[in-house]
Amino acid sequence: MKVWAIKIVLAVIGITLLNLLTRIGLPSIVSNVGFFVVLFLVWKLKIGGQVNSSNESEHVAQLDGFPGLTQQLDYLGTKQAIMPIEMFQLANSFVEHSDSKETIDTLTDPKYANHKSLYVRRVAIIALRRKAIFDDQRVIDLMYDKLSDPVGWVAYDAAWYFKEAKINQKKIVTKLTELAGDKISLKAEDLKKISEENLSDDKVRLQIEATEALRNTLG
Repeated sequence: MKVWAIKIVLAVIGITLLNLLTRIGLPSIVSNVGFFVVLFLVWKLKIGGQVNSSNESEHVAQLDGFPGLTQQLDYLGTKQAIMPIEMFQLANSFVEHSDSKETIDTLTDPKYANHKSLYVRRVAIIALRRKAIFDDQRVIDLMYDKLSDPVGWVAYDAAWYFKEAKINQKKIVTKLTELAGDKISLKAEDLKKISEENLSDDKVRLQIEATEALRNTLG
């Protein structure tokens, strides 16, 4: 079994155990911290004397500046599986890049925005959200489209964008209402509890994120 496959199995086991412990009384704050600790430890885990695959170890030379970021994003798109922390780190690198126009031009380009890799699509969405680009129509249109992405976590990221952007447009509100489903009538404390019990369920987390986006937008 490949190293990345072993790591995914270990991460799933760890998250499942955390969910079980939460249901029998483990404080939610401990569970939330544990979730990220599990991902970090599995990502750092050495298996068979290796941290990464041989292909990754060969991918050392990188360009400087923004070209280096797009190079990393291109490489990310070739990988079958990654640890979430890799995706978040790359998204943060785009956020730290000072030129918002260059970031928007690149991450809204179909080459990345509609990339076959869900990891590339998620990096684009997360970076644009964290850079707080809420007034560019290209970005807004992209996020609206991604609410219909076939991958739940990609749609979840788009809903999170609208939770922070608070853009009150009819088509966006309609789509978020559709995605929220039966969670739209729940109280905030109930949503929090359900979220903590379903940390790895993209469908449930999308419903909750869409509900919170609506409440932030409509008040």
